[in-house]
Amino acid sequence: MVEGRGRFRVGDDEQHLSPGEGVLAASGETHGIVNDSEARLVVLTLMAPPPS
Repeated sequence: MVEGRGRFRVGDDEQHLSPGEGVLAASGETHGIVNDSEARLVVLTLMAPPPS
């Protein structure tokens, strides 16, 4: 999380994150992000290895 506050879901786990926090989702695991505020939400996404 770079800016804002968002609700992150990985599998059945859901949590609110603030700047400086992050989550890890294994390959193939269901995941998602929701901006549940009026403020801008900026996230940094990394994938390894690169998706094919």
